[in-house]
This record gives sequence, structure tokens and C-alpha cells, in this order.
Amino acid sequence: MSLQYFDYVDKRELKKFDLNNNGKIDGNEYTFEYEQLEMDIINDNGTNQFYILGYPFCLVYSIIVVLIFYIATKLLTF
Repeated sequence: MSLQYFDYVDKRELKKFDLNNNGKIDGNEYTFEYEQLEMDIINDNGTNQFYILGYPFCLVYSIIVVLIFYIATKLLTF
């Protein structure tokens, strides 16, 4: 969920530079500030590492939670 939030924030920041609202950055909209923002987004390794570390962690965590509830329901229902 936090990844979606940061994606939303990045898109909003990039949209500030789209002056004619056509969805892409034209030659007159490509400024030094836009280039810096673009490089910051590309080099943000926190969101890039989520795909490598976050998904496996979530998968293992989910399996553990499901197994705990499965065992608990088996013990409670005879």
C-alpha cells in the first residue's frame, strides 16, 4: 500500500511539469528541475527493492499466518 502511495506522489510531482496537460513532457516543458525529479524517481532504490525483498517477505509471512489459522481451526474443531 505504501508503494502505491509513493507511486501516486511521484506521478503527481511529474504532472506539475506537464503544462499543456497532454500526458507527456514536450521540449518546452523539459527543464532542469524536471530532469532532477526524473533522476530522483529513477534512482529511488527504496521502491525498487520492494520487488526484490518485499514480495518474498510478504509471501512467507502470509503462509505462516495461514498455517497458524489452519492449525488453530483444526485444533478447535474436533
